[in-house]
Amino acid sequence: MRHRILFALLFIILAAPSAARAQSDEWPRKFEVGFVVTGLDIEEWTGEKAAGLGGRFTYNLNEYAALDAELVHYPESSGNFGETQGHFGVKAGKRFGRFVGVFAKARPGFLNLGPAVSARTPALGDTRFALDLGGVVELYPSRRSIVRIDIGDTIIPLGDTPVNSALRPPRSFGTTHNKQTTFGFGYRF
Repeated sequence: MRHRILFALLFIILAAPSAARAQSDEWPRKFEVGFVVTGLDIEEWTGEKAAGLGGRFTYNLNEYAALDAELVHYPESSGNFGETQGHFGVKAGKRFGRFVGVFAKARPGFLNLGPAVSARTPALGDTRFALDLGGVVELYPSRRSIVRIDIGDTIIPLGDTPVNSALRPPRSFGTTHNKQTTFGFGYRF
C-alpha cells in the first residue's frame, strides 16, 4: 500500500510540470490574422510590377499544417493594374522551436484584371484563376506575434485572350508564371 501511494505521489510530481507546461504553451495557436504587403511581377504581360496591400487569415490544423487565406488589393497608384487577388489553400511544413517555421504553400484563387489590362472586356475587367505555389518562412518574435515572408510563383492561365500592355499592343500570353514576394506581420490567438 505504501509503495502505491509513494508511486502515485512520484507520478504526480513528475507529470504535473509537463501538463502545466503543455497548457500554457498552446503551441501552435489556432488562429492567425495579419497585414501583408506584396509585390507581383507581371511585367512580361502588363509592362509593370504591381504592389499591393491586404490581409491574411490562417487556421492551424496542427503543428505542421494550416488552412491559409489571403486577399490583396493593388491600388492603381502602383500602375495601371489596380485590381484584386485572393487565394485560399494549404500551408504545410515544420516549426523549429519557438522562433522559426519553414513551410510550403499551395493556394488556388483568383486574380481580377482591371479595365486597363483586360482586352476581352475593357469596360468591366476580367477575373482569372490563379495558383499561388511557393515557400514561407515565419519568425516568431513573441508568443503571439508573427513575421512572415512568402516567395512564390503565381501561375495565371490567360489562354488565348488578348491582354492590354503598356508597352505593346494586345496579345495572347498563354499560361504565365509570375514571381510574387509578400511580407506580413500578424497576431496569433
